[in-house]
Amino acid sequence: MRTGKGVSKEAAVVASTGVFDDTEYERQHKYVEELKRKGEASFSLVATETFVEGMRDSGYKSTGTAIDEFVDNAIQAQAQRVDIVYTVENPDANKHEIGDIAVVDDGHGMEPDMIRAALLWGGTHRANDRRGFGRYGFGLPSAAVSVAKYYEVYSRTDGSGWHRVVIDLPEIGAGKYTNDKGIVVAPPAQKADLPDFVKKQLGKRELEHGTVILLSRPDRLSTGFRKPNGFHKNIMQHLGLVYRHFLRSCAIYVNGEKVQPVDPLFQDPAA
Repeated sequence: MRTGKGVSKEAAVVASTGVFDDTEYERQHKYVEELKRKGEASFSLVATETFVEGMRDSGYKSTGTAIDEFVDNAIQAQAQRVDIVYTVENPDANKHEIGDIAVVDDGHGMEPDMIRAALLWGGTHRANDRRGFGRYGFGLPSAAVSVAKYYEVYSRTDGSGWHRVVIDLPEIGAGKYTNDKGIVVAPPAQKADLPDFVKKQLGKRELEHGTVILLSRPDRLSTGFRKPNGFHKNIMQHLGLVYRHFLRSCAIYVNGEKVQPVDPLFQDPAA
């Protein structure tokens, strides 16, 4: 989860050169192979239904701070661009509301087994790594379940296709993720195409590597983020404030509109 605003040397290098550091892939692969060596139980969600439901109340200040987790991960994955994309339900009615939210980045991506591992509470190849944002592996799953009961993680690395893992909280409660040993297990990644609304937003941009977090029909958006107009205005402001220093090396867009830095101290003439 979010532990500070440091940034690794690797992220700084890719921001200036556009070249990925191969050691990041090697660390991912080493971590996943160690999990596989220990057996299927290593992919346990370490949770009962009660635990997962309890994590929905993990204490994020707002929807914006939950989305920060995904942006943090993108920057740590050496992304140069992050898109927050959302759909609108009932756009022609007065009751229009947020449909789906996706966070899309062009970072180095994850191999299929790493996608699965990234969904575990405590699943990270950066354990105790103090060079970046997080080091405990709780951010992605905690932020996702704090917003929605159903979420998907897509990712690809250079030379691979898109793979996806789906987490459905009601199905966890129904026992569909429980193996014959009684352990709740994250499902393996499967080949998949990106959601249509994400592909539409990307347009002609083809991501050769990257990650997409899809929050489907979010049911726990905080005040100010529940309606499309409020969501757009508040997430633009929030991201501009939180990532004002990072926007020089990683551009952030919300439904195609570029986030501008917001300096609360009025010291940055470019903000």
